[in-house]
Amino acid sequence: MAWVKWDIILASLDQGGLGVGSLKAFNLALLQKWRWRLVTKPDSLWVKVIKAIHESPLCSRFNRLFRLDLDENCTINEWLISSNWIWHWRRSVTFERTEEMLRTLTNELRHTKLLSEPDTCMWSLSDDGLFSVAVTRRHIDQVILPSVNIATRWNTVLPKKVNIFIWRLRLDRFPHRLNLLKRGLEFDSISCPICNNHVESNDHIFFSCDVASSVWNLIRLWCHISDPQPSSCQDWLTWIDNRSGSINTKNRLYVIVASVLGALEIP
Repeated sequence: MAWVKWDIILASLDQGGLGVGSLKAFNLALLQKWRWRLVTKPDSLWVKVIKAIHESPLCSRFNRLFRLDLDENCTINEWLISSNWIWHWRRSVTFERTEEMLRTLTNELRHTKLLSEPDTCMWSLSDDGLFSVAVTRRHIDQVILPSVNIATRWNTVLPKKVNIFIWRLRLDRFPHRLNLLKRGLEFDSISCPICNNHVESNDHIFFSCDVASSVWNLIRLWCHISDPQPSSCQDWLTWIDNRSGSINTKNRLYVIVASVLGALEIP
């Protein structure tokens, strides 16, 4: 029985996933790399092959706007006169698709500022302006993958298994009786088999059950903590974040509690 959607697992840590990344985003990022080479290295062998393909009879459709201009080799600077775009067409632009292309081009160039320096291509997703497959892949994943609105908390000190356990704990994706009942499984009773006083839920198993309370008391005693015992996963994380002390102290406390909670994992 799957407890978390695969798309959520693929999503980044900021979007509440595990940062696995999708093959679709990786493939699209590699395609963008080819386009980046096309515009940044016009003399490369790959660009020459692309140009030969586009000049062949199999791909003879060129940009209609540039074919309509009196000078097919004109530059954008020659179209911009006194901050106004001046077009010199061979004939009137009446074709619906061509008119739409013209409107799109005009909108994109509306706030363009032309400089005297040579044109260079900048990749806006990277801080240095250079193309990166990893950065592009992460951006595509953020667009196509879902978000659970809860960023995944990942601690490099903890093993991956414990980090994934805390991730599932925050999402309430464990096979306790309440979750199994929601998925159509029937039980004689959904009460906790240990204390038999409350419904076996995520918060009860790890924070308020008799066994969990005993473990929490030991943690508080060992760490010299007098704060009240948290009642849920979110309460526990908020409790750590709002405690006074250094970041290292908070991280150590988080690692201790996360490791103990991992030992209480449902088999």
